[in-house]
Amino acid sequence: PPTFFFLMIRRPPRSTLSSSSAASDVYKETGYGLLPVEEVLALFEEKPDRLHLILTGRDAHQSIVERADLVTEMNEIKHQYSKGIKAQKGIEF
Repeated sequence: PPTFFFLMIRRPPRSTLSSSSAASDVYKETGYGLLPVEEVLALFEEKPDRLHLILTGRDAHQSIVERADLVTEMNEIKHQYSKGIKAQKGIEF
C-alpha cells in the first residue's frame, strides 16, 4: 500500500500559509508497483495552484519526469563525512 506520506499529500494543507507538500520515496513505490504511476500523475492535476509538490526518490518514472517542472538528480562526488566532519546544524539538519 502507498506510504502514509503519499496518502497525506492527497489531502493538501488547509492553511493558506502552506505552499508545499512532500512525499518521500514515491519513485520506489511506483517502481515496485505499490503505487500506480497514474495516481502520482493525478496529483499534478488535482492539486491547488498554490501548492508545490515535492516528490523524492530514485529512478523516477519517465512520465513523472516529463510532467514535473523541476527534476534533480544528486550524486555524491565529495562529502565532509569522509574527513570525519559531523553533521552541522543548518546544513544537514
